Amino acid sequence: MGSGDPAGRQAIADPVLDYISGQVARLHDAEGEVRASEPDGVHNMRVAVRRLRTALVVYGSMFGENLTELLAGELRWLGQTLAPSRDLEVIGDRLVAAMRDDPRLGAGDVPGHLARPLAQAQEAARDQLIEALDSSRSQALQHALSGLRPEPPGAARGVESHDPDLRQLADSTWSDLRTRATDAASASPASHERDTALHELRKAAKRVRYALELVTRVDDERRPEDRRTLDALRDLQRVLGEHHDTVATREWLGTHPPSVAESRESAAHTRLLEHERLAAQRCEQEYESILRQVLPD
Repeated sequence: MGSGDPAGRQAIADPVLDYISGQVARLHDAEGEVRASEPDGVHNMRVAVRRLRTALVVYGSMFGENLTELLAGELRWLGQTLAPSRDLEVIGDRLVAAMRDDPRLGAGDVPGHLARPLAQAQEAARDQLIEALDSSRSQALQHALSGLRPEPPGAARGVESHDPDLRQLADSTWSDLRTRATDAASASPASHERDTALHELRKAAKRVRYALELVTRVDDERRPEDRRTLDALRDLQRVLGEHHDTVATREWLGTHPPSVAESRESAAHTRLLEHERLAAQRCEQEYESILRQVLPD
């Protein structure tokens, strides 16, 4: 398909634009959930942001390099704005679940030296998030996303000779995934370097998954191996997501130890740390077998 074939180029751009439009609608709906303090509202909004960023980074050449780079950067800002609220929400959920499920913790409430500052931090993070959502920057981003249109044939750099198909563009995400997997394998066990490498691997797996999901929505051939790969990528994302949650929870516990006056809560604090450390170990053991399904060679 030549870059001078408007119909062919449009046939490639249309499903991407439809996908982006759907994610913009989800982003808008999720923002309403956040403002109404509905459960998982922040999570749903972050997922829409990530899917949009992936679509723009992987398939954005057909919409204009400068515009898509700008929009991807603004979506990164929005994702970073959402992160504190979501991280604190997850930490709270993990602490409650540990107190409920770990027999050593006696099914009690989250200790006050953790619950009080966590509630305060959650309130402050929500205030900052709502302020960001009310900003002209956020409103301009959503307006620009809603008005996104493909460039005329040959206008985008990198497509002068031909227009790659969606699968070729999606395949470009695998290189980063392999690099991140190598980084994780070479990092020292149980170290900050290892935690960071696994988090970067998780993000790379998301990009591959989201890019491939769009391909499977429109690819007439729909290869059977795509479904197996997507299932393995979801499993990898799940286990590395939990690992990241244990890292965040342990960091919170580490920065909020009980005071001398709260010595009665020291035992629970120590057990919570151990609970999260063991959860991280399980995740590391599980992820390697899943990664072999994603990257068999």
